[in-house]
Amino acid sequence: MLSLDSKISLMLMVGFQNTDFRTTLEYYHNNKLGGVCFFRNNLEDPSQIRELTSKFSNILRAIDQEGGFVQRLERSNGYTNYPSAKEVSAQYSLSTAHDLYFQMATELKTAGFNFNLSPVVDISREYLSPIISGKERSFGSDYNKVISYSSEFIKAHNEVGIRTALKHFPGHGSSRTDTHLGFTDISSDWKEEELIPYYYLTKKFPQTAVMVSHVFNNKIDKEYPSSLSFLTINSLLREKIGFSGVVITDDLQMKALSDHYSESTIIKKAIQAGADILLFSNQAFCSPNLPDIVNETIKSCIKSGEITLSRIEESVRRIETFMKL
Repeated sequence: MLSLDSKISLMLMVGFQNTDFRTTLEYYHNNKLGGVCFFRNNLEDPSQIRELTSKFSNILRAIDQEGGFVQRLERSNGYTNYPSAKEVSAQYSLSTAHDLYFQMATELKTAGFNFNLSPVVDISREYLSPIISGKERSFGSDYNKVISYSSEFIKAHNEVGIRTALKHFPGHGSSRTDTHLGFTDISSDWKEEELIPYYYLTKKFPQTAVMVSHVFNNKIDKEYPSSLSFLTINSLLREKIGFSGVVITDDLQMKALSDHYSESTIIKKAIQAGADILLFSNQAFCSPNLPDIVNETIKSCIKSGEITLSRIEESVRRIETFMKL
């Protein structure tokens, strides 16, 4: 039976800066991490990458490998450069796209990763989002096309044994600003059709995770951004859409949150909202003692009654099922 410390550790995924992974590895060896997320500055060449990922052998080893603007494995560190989602949907048939993503997933597997924080299922609003359509990260403005190409992406990864995550719930394609840089309000532009890929894909692929974004949408919650919103994660994603799998947050150090909430408030509100895995990239700034901070914050909230033990155990069950895939 897992101790409370072990249960809490499963809910935390962190990144580290450059190739100095010593602190992160120490926390891993002390069973205080459920996952590590790797970024471009951590990865040098195939040999170094395989050696690095092997050090974290029995937890989630995540990476953002979409193709195009967002790919951490690329030609410069010994891998393949993949086209953007926009290019794939415009120029590739579904079967060719499947073959392309099978190759991508195979490279990830060989490099030692087991979780791709992709695909992007945001619906493109060409005139709006600098971080989605502006970076060609969406398969298109037609939700049917988004669903079709995302399905091939997920199927190809499943065939290789790589977990996936649909992002960025409840839809980031309407964002006029970037959550990395500050508060992002999509209330006036967001359309309910942006939920359609989630309705379809979570039914077709219930084993996939869902990444929740930090966008603010007062059509859903008038107080909190999505990643801290019980109305977004629990009421909408869990109850209305019917998703029972793992919910992972986008990077909780993005300025959309960190400029407005304390670290302890972010941790507490994300868990209260229904998030299972809390992701801290440690890229924009480094918080090396995060596992201790998360552990202490959650324990304090349990003691005060702000978070129940059963809420933690819900996430643990989902994560353990996810890890067995």
